[in-house]
Amino acid sequence: MNKTHELEQKICLLTERAEAVMLGRAAWGLFALLSVWKKTNSSSKIAMPSFLCQSPLAAVLLAGWSPEFLDVDPLTGNVSNAEWDRAFDQNIDAVLFVHMFGNASNADIISAQCRAKNILFIEDAAQALGASIESKICGSFGDASLISFGHTKLVNAGGGGAIVTNDEKLAKEVRNFGLKYAFLDFDRQKYAESFIKKFYSCRRLVTSSLSEAKYSFSGIIFDYKNLISLKWNCHLAEEILKKLNNLPKLVSESRKKNDLYVSELKGSPLVPLNFSKYSVPWRSVFRLPGIDWRQQFDISESVRKEGVDISNWYIPSHWMMDGLNSRNLDLRETEQLSREVFQFWVDETANEVSIKHAASIMKKTLGC
Repeated sequence: MNKTHELEQKICLLTERAEAVMLGRAAWGLFALLSVWKKTNSSSKIAMPSFLCQSPLAAVLLAGWSPEFLDVDPLTGNVSNAEWDRAFDQNIDAVLFVHMFGNASNADIISAQCRAKNILFIEDAAQALGASIESKICGSFGDASLISFGHTKLVNAGGGGAIVTNDEKLAKEVRNFGLKYAFLDFDRQKYAESFIKKFYSCRRLVTSSLSEAKYSFSGIIFDYKNLISLKWNCHLAEEILKKLNNLPKLVSESRKKNDLYVSELKGSPLVPLNFSKYSVPWRSVFRLPGIDWRQQFDISESVRKEGVDISNWYIPSHWMMDGLNSRNLDLRETEQLSREVFQFWVDETANEVSIKHAASIMKKTLGC
């Protein structure tokens, strides 16, 4: 527990916050926040991007909130100002603001608008640890902010996350909620493997029948909800502390590796994500404009057969909801980015040799 307390103090200093609460995973922190904040006997709405990992959506639903899905700008991966304006007209109670792929976006502007409108502002900095906006670090903007130390994150301890806030009362409520919460005891690995198998079965359908795939994805998020609940493992504290001490180097290396990918893939039809100046790329992200789902799949499979890791996350979250209205939302830029995206690793597994090799294989596959 002493190491956990030391870690929380370290995170407070890093994010310029008064309070930090360690969590089993960042998504459970979102669930805890929304559970604490939920209004009694009323429907609570949260605006959030549809281009997003399924974990935040599962947390939202587990807490009994209703998502208001927003489209994203395919050039940045983040929600545009026009979409935020649309969200504010939807009578929302909260905002989940995401720095997608570590691309630091305008949290300063949107958080100020939320304060003026008495809307709760949750900053998801899970992929953006070390990034900043106008010299203010990501994780310092929300009424509460989420950071992650999970698999493939910049500070990768294989698990764990934190809520950071300046609200002492809120931090205490989240701690008490965690102490009283009945965490389920079940075979997490078996449950996760079952979900992944079903997810990728649906994912393959996209290449042959989009309408059938959307129908197949419908409701799949409810199979994931139990995986949100995870206790904080205090044995992770020492490893996270050690890696946080190395954060400046990790940030510098992430940026250099992304720059190398951009340089090596220059001249190919791939378009790099437009990262803002002080972002910290979680992945090196590119789009291949105009391709369809089948082409994305075939290109990725060809590259993987050459031993190169490549990712096409994410499937639009609104497809995973029950009901025709959700599946048929007109979020065409989210679907465009999902269809065109290719991501390469820039974590500790990547180095100059592997990056040049991956870029070479990608260009060969594209006929460059």
